[in-house]
Amino acid sequence: MTMKIKTKLIIAVSLLFLMITVLSAIGIRQVNVLAGETKNILTDNYHSLDYSRNMYRILDEQQTGPDMGKFRSYLKKQEENVTEVGEKELTDNLSSHFSLLEKNPNDTVLLEKVRTDLNGIMKLNMDAIQTKSNGAAKTADDSIMWMSLVSSFCFIIGFTLIVNLPGYIANPIRDLTESIRQIAAKNYSQRIYFKGHDEFTTLAKSFNS
Repeated sequence: MTMKIKTKLIIAVSLLFLMITVLSAIGIRQVNVLAGETKNILTDNYHSLDYSRNMYRILDEQQTGPDMGKFRSYLKKQEENVTEVGEKELTDNLSSHFSLLEKNPNDTVLLEKVRTDLNGIMKLNMDAIQTKSNGAAKTADDSIMWMSLVSSFCFIIGFTLIVNLPGYIANPIRDLTESIRQIAAKNYSQRIYFKGHDEFTTLAKSFNS
């Protein structure tokens, strides 16, 4: 089967383009995965920690006493931001204990229970942040590994094409030029031979004839 030089060049350039596309796609995908994991930490766990911290601060107001309405607003936000396993139970306990505390603001036992609930929510989210951070770190390591493997493969293929492709075109032209010089010098026994079934082979047969 005869394959033209133009076809071979198109295949080689297309292969290089494909490798660049694959490498870019893998890089973009891994960056998006890392961005998604980081976003989950910031949008979910950070908000829960912020709500809990503000509720804790409200409980510590000694001069005017806890602002129950403000506490309830942060509690409502926390109830809408439950994302971790076990967080709903802790938030429900907090809501139940705080409802009792609203009726008995001076009950130190209830106040301590509310603090304990807040501590549980904060610890749960801090542990989740640590777990997600470890997951993001593993994803980063996996990304580096895959990018390194794909980059090495693309480098080997690209280097092979760069080394061989110019010679594939230039060497036959050089041989043909030298043969023409020999003919010009009246050396009519000069012959050229090219392997393959492309235009250079056809040209060599015509030259020899």
